[in-house]
Order: sequence, then structure tokens, then C-alpha cells
Amino acid sequence: MSNYTTVDPAHLEQLARQFLEAGRDLSARIDRYSAQCPDASGSYGTLPPAAAAEEQHDANTQDMVAALRRLRDYYDRYAEDLLASAARCRATDEANATAVTSLHRS
Repeated sequence: MSNYTTVDPAHLEQLARQFLEAGRDLSARIDRYSAQCPDASGSYGTLPPAAAAEEQHDANTQDMVAALRRLRDYYDRYAEDLLASAARCRATDEANATAVTSLHRS
């Protein structure tokens, strides 16, 4: 078992790009669904409970789209966090390399 952890910044950056791509794909799908989602008016008939059913259908659809948009926002935040972690790893590696170099010169 190893006593240290290795982090590959390039891998973190690749994962961030995958999150961004997934977010763009999800956004496109949400937009297509929203544009093509049929209006529920009249879908539940004309009996008195139909209006309440239509309202519930519309509310459920809006809730689902909002939840998907929040998920899409998470993709962006995860990507930003991964990119920041990669940058911190690179900075730490550079600082450590500089410190080691200065020790060798001493």
C-alpha cells in the first residue's frame, strides 16, 4: 500500500470537459423537450376534475424541467471545481519543483 496519493491534473481537466459536454447535451435535450412538450389543454377531457389534472400535469412538467436545469448547473459547478483542483495541483507541483531545485543548489 502506498503512503502517498498521486493526482493527475490532466485527468481532472479531461473529466471537467466531460462534465461540460454532458451539461451542454442535457441543456440541448431540455430545450428540445420544452419546445416540443405538448400543451395539456383538453388532454384530460371536459369533466370537472380535468382542469385540476391539467394544472397538476403542467406543474409536474415545470418541476421536472427545473430539476433538470439544476442538474445541468451542477455539471458546470463540478467542472469548475475540477478545473480549479487541477490548477491547484499544477501550482503545488511547480512550487515543490522550485523548492527541490533550490535545495539542490544550496
